[in-house]
Amino acid sequence: MSNSLGDSPEGLRASVTLCNSALRGTKSIDLFQIARVVRATPLSDQMEILQGFVEEGLIGHIGMSECSAKSVREANEHASVSAVEIEVSPWSYEDETKNGQFYMSTRNPVFLTVER
Repeated sequence: MSNSLGDSPEGLRASVTLCNSALRGTKSIDLFQIARVVRATPLSDQMEILQGFVEEGLIGHIGMSECSAKSVREANEHASVSAVEIEVSPWSYEDETKNGQFYMSTRNPVFLTVER
């Protein structure tokens, strides 16, 4: 799903509103995941907006995709990140995934298993 407002507060609200209207009240958004870390809007602002959506009951959890451990640590300072999707490639391993785990040192250190 794409909109011209991208990662702006208005764009995030438009995406969540559009998804919820497509569900017609029969289901809810369990996980809303930003597809990429785009810095046009500060990540802290994006996470605070998404955390507000959790508090409003518009989404259940926040996820991130195509992100580094550094970005997840930064995001987790502003909102509870429940899911992380990363690319694991034999040609391009990031240091945080070389041992088969994605390590995040957040408020409480978290190890996520990397499935291959």
